[in-house]
Amino acid sequence: MHAATIPRGAKAIAALYFAGAAFMLLFGIGLMMSLGFIVAAMQSLLSFAPEEQATLTLFGILGAIPLFGLTAALYYIGRSLWRGKRLAWALAIITSYVAILAGMIAVFGGSLAGGAITVAINLAIVLYLIFDQSVKNSYA
Repeated sequence: MHAATIPRGAKAIAALYFAGAAFMLLFGIGLMMSLGFIVAAMQSLLSFAPEEQATLTLFGILGAIPLFGLTAALYYIGRSLWRGKRLAWALAIITSYVAILAGMIAVFGGSLAGGAITVAINLAIVLYLIFDQSVKNSYA
């Protein structure tokens, strides 16, 4: 599908995926950068052995790897939506359903405002991607 025929709403959703990928990348880099400070602070308070310090650092780095994987997935979905790939349309719907579920869990877990905003945005995305005729024609 040529990018000129992709509806503006779908391109806006792709831009949201690009923004999500950028924030996830910054969060992963920030986690890895702050890890050294956290381990150093814990070392001064709890006096870890050097091998324990290395193990903590390794676990932190390994914990950031899924964030980079999620960054790549969000970027792929955004780029593919922008280019009109049908697989991205399906992945965007699936990830929005997952986000709706996470938002509902947040609402029932006590984060009413954040969860409600997440549910509302992702519900609008799902409804737009499924029911808008121009989107259905673009990704058919």
